[in-house]
Amino acid sequence: TFMGQPAEGFWVRTKDFHFIWDIGNEEELLFDMNKDPKNDINIANEYPDLIADFKRDIKAWKKEIGIE
Repeated sequence: TFMGQPAEGFWVRTKDFHFIWDIGNEEELLFDMNKDPKNDINIANEYPDLIADFKRDIKAWKKEIGIE
């Protein structure tokens, strides 16, 4: 929980991207680590296929460790 509210969020960081998925707030953030290392510009809308891949990987990991 966060501030008394249910919270579920995950992140994935690769050499090129940092993806943050806040499931509770239905928020998806994607940052280009090469062009924006301070994570100022959310580019999630520009890469729907990459977002889908990251979400698929997170769901598979959750299933693997038994939390989904």
